[in-house]
Amino acid sequence: MFLFTTPAEAARPATNGLVPAIKTASARTGVDFSYLLGTAVKESGLDPQAAAKTSSARGAFQFIEQTWLGLVKEHGAAEGQGRLASAIETRNGIHLVRDPAAREAILALREDPAFSSIMAGHLTRQNAAHLAAGGVQPGSGDLYAAHVLGAKGAAELLRAVQAQPHQSAAALFPQAAKANPALFSDRSGRPLSVDALYRRLSRDIALPKTVLAQEMTGASAPPLYKQGGAPLYGLFRTEGAQPFTGLDSAGQPARPAAANEVAGPKPTPPARTDTGQPLNLGAYRKS
Repeated sequence: MFLFTTPAEAARPATNGLVPAIKTASARTGVDFSYLLGTAVKESGLDPQAAAKTSSARGAFQFIEQTWLGLVKEHGAAEGQGRLASAIETRNGIHLVRDPAAREAILALREDPAFSSIMAGHLTRQNAAHLAAGGVQPGSGDLYAAHVLGAKGAAELLRAVQAQPHQSAAALFPQAAKANPALFSDRSGRPLSVDALYRRLSRDIALPKTVLAQEMTGASAPPLYKQGGAPLYGLFRTEGAQPFTGLDSAGQPARPAAANEVAGPKPTPPARTDTGQPLNLGAYRKS
């Protein structure tokens, strides 16, 4: 499942409740607020009604239909949409909804700031689990790559960056490149290498002052969802005190060892580029 979008050049001032909704989603799912906000800026310019021209992607986080149906089927009931979640069937790996009205209602939720932000948090946790299971300590660039290419695609991109950093990204991801050619080429139209694509996906984004001001406003807004769920650490924790150390055997984020415990061996993050420079894990972490 893939998310094909055109990254926004600049964020629009969000007067639609999206920023406080993202803040609530961060508290609900344990995913870092700045990462979720940065993802929405890149994907849609903070426009909850954004619609891609080359795919079925919609909403602030640009969910395509299959990805969205899968998320609602798995997490919708826990987030107050049990009736709609139960209407989603899965056959041969394809999610479908028999009732046209129910399908329309489910897909329309992509444009709901609160619900789509919550689903973005759940998707981020799923992607983190997938990458961690493959031996990657996911940083913001890894997670955004998974948001755009799917978790399997992100893992494939990371392997390609290590093995053949100069190979064509479009050749490796032809479907994604066809849906979003601007993402896979530079300003002159030349195709990007897998290394260049990874660097683009990992690039920091400066949040406009209007958005940062709304973050402060959103801090005092009443919560849209009841806070709950196991917290994630490091990049996934707004407090930012401890590193994310992967997931335990139960699929939950592994907590850092206490001071009186003997810490186990730490997995070594894979090399990110041919220069050997690792991803800046604090790219989206609050200062």
